[in-house]
Amino acid sequence: MSVYTTVSAEDLDAWLARYALGGLVSHEPITSGIENTNYFVTTERGRYVLTLYERLPADELPFYLNLMAHLARSGVAVPAPAPDRTGALFSLLCGKPAGLVDRIEREVANHRKGLPSGIRFKCNSIVDEGIIDALYRASRAGVPVDIWVRGICAVRPGVPGLSENISVVSIVDRFLEHARILYFHRGGKPQVFISSADCHSSKANMVRQ
Repeated sequence: MSVYTTVSAEDLDAWLARYALGGLVSHEPITSGIENTNYFVTTERGRYVLTLYERLPADELPFYLNLMAHLARSGVAVPAPAPDRTGALFSLLCGKPAGLVDRIEREVANHRKGLPSGIRFKCNSIVDEGIIDALYRASRAGVPVDIWVRGICAVRPGVPGLSENISVVSIVDRFLEHARILYFHRGGKPQVFISSADCHSSKANMVRQ
């Protein structure tokens, strides 16, 4: 995550009027990360992450955000997009498509409650910015994240204040393994998903293909 588009408190407060989340209390830029502009946002009714999508075209966002919402409703540990009063999951802010996601993710919440937590990925590549940002947020909250990857990996493990709880192991083999495995500890009730797609934006978060 990073900040490429500056959002003032006045602009954000006016934009938040379309949501039933109360007025703006505070917003804090998230300066470490990759491609999108992100802020921690606190309103009168909750805490969120605001994302302004710098590269992803607006016509691709509905699939991406609807998928995230579906996965969150199904119990997968992904950020849940917040709908506005019309049900829309994004709208323009400072000329960029923007949306809010719930800041409290399951593994992070479990860790803060003192419950067992942890995330494990086995995949051929991991370059999707939304997934990487979510893993960085989990790491900063203290959730252990283990990644086994065969090919391209854009995650930077072991960076103080960003990813010190993330470990990455590169697997080099003559065979391309097909199965990708996602494991979430879920407070001692593990949940495992098997996918044929990677953590790559062109694969729309592991399920488009």
